Amino acid sequence: MNLVQIKKIDWQRIEENFKISLYPVMVPGWTDIIDGSRKTIGIKQNYILSAHFGHNAAFYGSHKEWDRIGRFILKRILNNPGWGKKVNQEIIFRSRQLVNFSHQLATIDLSRRSTIDLIKYYQRYEQLHGRLYHYAIIPVFLDLYQPLLSDYLMAYLNKQKLSVFNASEVFGILTTPNKPSQIHQEELALMMLAKKIKANFKARQLFKKNLVKIKKDYLKLGPLAKAIKNHHQQYSYQGYNWEGPPFSLDYFLKRLKELVNNQNLETEIREKKNYHSKIKLKQKQYLAAIKLDKKHQILFSLTGDFIYTKDLRKDYLVRSYFDLSYLLAELALRLNLSFLQVRNLTLAELKDLAKGKKIIAEQNNRLKAAVYVVCQGKTPGKIFVNDQAWQIINYLKGKEKVTRRAETSGQVAYPGKARGKVVIVEHTKDILRMKKGDILVSHMTNPDLVSGMKIAGAIVTETGGITCHAAIVSRELGKPCVIGTKIATRIFKEGDIIEVDAEQGIVKKIS
Repeated sequence: MNLVQIKKIDWQRIEENFKISLYPVMVPGWTDIIDGSRKTIGIKQNYILSAHFGHNAAFYGSHKEWDRIGRFILKRILNNPGWGKKVNQEIIFRSRQLVNFSHQLATIDLSRRSTIDLIKYYQRYEQLHGRLYHYAIIPVFLDLYQPLLSDYLMAYLNKQKLSVFNASEVFGILTTPNKPSQIHQEELALMMLAKKIKANFKARQLFKKNLVKIKKDYLKLGPLAKAIKNHHQQYSYQGYNWEGPPFSLDYFLKRLKELVNNQNLETEIREKKNYHSKIKLKQKQYLAAIKLDKKHQILFSLTGDFIYTKDLRKDYLVRSYFDLSYLLAELALRLNLSFLQVRNLTLAELKDLAKGKKIIAEQNNRLKAAVYVVCQGKTPGKIFVNDQAWQIINYLKGKEKVTRRAETSGQVAYPGKARGKVVIVEHTKDILRMKKGDILVSHMTNPDLVSGMKIAGAIVTETGGITCHAAIVSRELGKPCVIGTKIATRIFKEGDIIEVDAEQGIVKKIS
């Protein structure tokens, strides 16, 4: 496999991430997906490419193949919605199986286990991770590159000629999960903690001060201090994403300060508590008024299930990556490697190092730039480094150049309209530039960016379908959101004033 052969594939960027290495996710994950795709999906995937450079990583698929597999899955679900229900059940079961194992890794004394035992644990983790992705990839094919199921259901609603209702709003309500997400549960728990702080005079006065003073003195708050520490311990993993770090105590103290000083806290708690009961009521009202046939009721319910399991699966994966970090850290210590080196070595290479072999230059060069490619379904694929990696990366970047224009369109994730200043947000540091009402424009969002999403007037992303992170969170927050625009971060620049029409799915520059 060489650059000439790679150029023959019609690569399209599917997703971009911040801080994700070759292992333990990308290489073994895609190897498992490709090897298991025919059995699980019924059609084989043959092509994948992931490019890693600096702190960035992006993965690419064949345009024709993703379209073909996505349409195959859509047809299978339309013919047999029960198969889609089974997929969701498998995702839940395998997510729990993975996190139960990873939790064991985080609680046992790894220092007392042999290096070979540690590698065996790692191998078992990868097996469970792969088994989860055999099913977890199915909604991704159906929704991430092209929102196939969402488009089908929107087309169905438009054919119903809804004279009273907005089709986008109906779609949004009918596909919104009526069970609380992990994000929802954490936010409500923090709100309730802020309420307790607000009711305590000493604590309330402390949280009017600056964060340095709060951090210094919060331990004097007795049971409230314990509650703050417990919340941090319980939910810090949510910030870990692929490679950490987890949310710090400062992160939660800052949010508590904002909540304690929020004059509308009681109202927002009631709204948060009643959110899902209101969704259930609206769903009943819409279903009664529109009178969907049985098949389409199931399909709307299934789409909501996909959204719920996407959030659940992501939460469990993040927990498992956080738990796995203890094992990877112990391996790094044993083998005299950096944490990053361990993340870029195969299990076979780690076994060799445990037997006394030395790390070679090519393995270290993966830390600077690496491209992992599978073509024609031949796993485990090939890893390119050095000049070859950069040639591939630069070739892919060159393919993605777009002409600047004033408008783009995408899919409505949550309806509404907003105007505001563009802030391009890819990393947590970018949120510091945001002011309330700014439009958050991102290639894609992740849990690290939720604090920016909360103050944004609207959210616009390049990738993702109705089950993506931005879609899930925008619904929780009630923020206008347009996803899957493909080019938003490249045609709009920082400071542009844009209008987000999340009724029609149009985003355009005003000035």
